[in-house]
Amino acid sequence: MQVYKLKKGLDISLKGKALGEVVKADVPATWGLNAACWYGFQPRLLVKEGQQVCVGTPLLADKNNPLLCGVSAVSGVVKEVRRGERRKLLAIVVEADGKQTVADNLPTFAPTQTAEETLAVLNATGLGLLLRKRPYDVCIDGKTLPRDIFVSCFNKMPLAAQFDIAVEGREEAFRAGLDTLKSIAKVHVGISPEQTDATWLPKDAEIDVNVFSGPNPAGNVGVQIHHIAPINKGDIVWTIKPENVIQIGEYALSGKLSFTQRIALGGSRFAENKYIEVVAGCPISQLAEIGGLQADDTRIIDGNPLVGATTAIDGFTSLRTTELCAIPTGENKHEVLGWLMPRLKDFSTSRSYFSWLSPKNKERDLDCRIKGGKRHMIMSGEYDKVLPMDIYGEFLIKALITGDIDRQEALGIYEVAPEDFAVAEFVDSSKLELQRIVREGLEQLRKENE
Repeated sequence: MQVYKLKKGLDISLKGKALGEVVKADVPATWGLNAACWYGFQPRLLVKEGQQVCVGTPLLADKNNPLLCGVSAVSGVVKEVRRGERRKLLAIVVEADGKQTVADNLPTFAPTQTAEETLAVLNATGLGLLLRKRPYDVCIDGKTLPRDIFVSCFNKMPLAAQFDIAVEGREEAFRAGLDTLKSIAKVHVGISPEQTDATWLPKDAEIDVNVFSGPNPAGNVGVQIHHIAPINKGDIVWTIKPENVIQIGEYALSGKLSFTQRIALGGSRFAENKYIEVVAGCPISQLAEIGGLQADDTRIIDGNPLVGATTAIDGFTSLRTTELCAIPTGENKHEVLGWLMPRLKDFSTSRSYFSWLSPKNKERDLDCRIKGGKRHMIMSGEYDKVLPMDIYGEFLIKALITGDIDRQEALGIYEVAPEDFAVAEFVDSSKLELQRIVREGLEQLRKENE
């Protein structure tokens, strides 16, 4: 067990962390499969409105690889097919019957099977969509095997769910999931120093376990890949959330497909911050009701505030959702003297506000305001202070903006994902949307290379 001590980064403590209480929710009356949340996946509709579906029934497939599909997590009737501009497929809504009838003839994992056979089961059961591919941080293609598989078992992003709570009582399923993935490629598990004695740690010596200490983003799987086995041009590695490893393990142990997930309700706009055990893809409205969401002046985020996506009350969680956060928008807030105020409650990495005198771990109720306008990029070394990777972040961003692919490759574009620049985006005095820039750059590079 190797220990990596990282010094660069920034911990941000926000008000509304989910407590350890876990509440089991009923199977939702309506369930939705988000079709627009998977990068690198071009959905092709396989069902029509009014069609009867079971748990495991394919609802859509990838146009480029029909073997990779998204399946229903509930049984019932297809109620609605939601489309956006230019008839873009957004979501498939199923009216659940509450019976959770499982589809027939679903393939199962065998005790001894090849990597190709394991991948075929993942594709057919919809579990393959839980995996992501580096470089480009997109869905796996369902046919190419990876060099390695990486799992990070902790997340230091603000209001992020704690895996120790998600895995409680399901330790065996987690280990079974790792054993299943091990049949495809070497598995690397990243843990924090506080997890070295955890009961859910893998017992198989073939699974590589590494300890990462340091501030956020030490829990990012991309940071861990960079230090364990960096990605070079031509390499392919997979990443997966540990909560999704549990779902693979449960299917391996029981042969019953289940997308049950423990979702943390975080943020100051929830009256109760706790964990909800529910079927992934449940309505946001169901979680909002359980958590006592305050609807006014609120932004709902599928994920944590730094890397999550804004969602609406009539939306659905994704299959990879581990936390749902609600924080103030700040749109109705008007301050006398504006930026001239001493700001004792706000947060700044510089000493612009007097709040630097308060403890660093003090929980703050920050809103969504940018508090500044966009301006030319300032080469001040801000990114390097919070990016624990051996790359020149500011130069890489400039190469992405200008579209210089050769320079991007020389500066390490294959190693990064948008979430790796989340903290840098938070501290950026130029107010640039770094994660969007990285995502657009990766998509351009993928189209050039594939």
